[in-house]
Amino acid sequence: YPHSLGFFLDAFASYLSVPRDQISVLAKQGEPTYARMISRSLIDIKPDGSFCLNQLYFGYAIGESATTQFLHEVLGDPPRQENESFTQKHKNIAASVAAIIAQAASLLVHAIARDYRGVHNLCVTGRIAQEDFVRDRILRDHSFDHVNISSTKGVKASAVGAGLAAYYSHHDNPRDVMFLQNLPTAISR
Repeated sequence: YPHSLGFFLDAFASYLSVPRDQISVLAKQGEPTYARMISRSLIDIKPDGSFCLNQLYFGYAIGESATTQFLHEVLGDPPRQENESFTQKHKNIAASVAAIIAQAASLLVHAIARDYRGVHNLCVTGRIAQEDFVRDRILRDHSFDHVNISSTKGVKASAVGAGLAAYYSHHDNPRDVMFLQNLPTAISR
């Protein structure tokens, strides 16, 4: 916090005045024409998939609206009103956001494959992994023998991650990722 692909997606859902799951629908109707501009100003994605959001453009960390006037100025328009029709620009913004998030996820998966050579299985969970554009990109770009994209999301996914973090970090248990090789997976390459 506050650097989160979920918050990044939520901010644009707020800007476009749609539920988060509608970004995917809009993205399919647009082109990622704003991806370069958004990447240069709003999010810095490193080659390993790690990223940093420029908080100048987002208000959620300080308890304000999801986006700031600076984001509106960069995009050239105020947020879309709920009763306003969707323009091609709205669809292109959604496609750009989807492309950026999918790129970060893909880079992260490639970094995991590089850093954990010999591991043949990957399990991904969380709200962002549930987005069509992320799931499709991971399944298309991965180099693992098996990939499982869990349907666990929200609080349940956070609880699993928090439990694993506590088990390994706070109790100094050794982390042996090689045991994953023999686990069954839901999706095979």
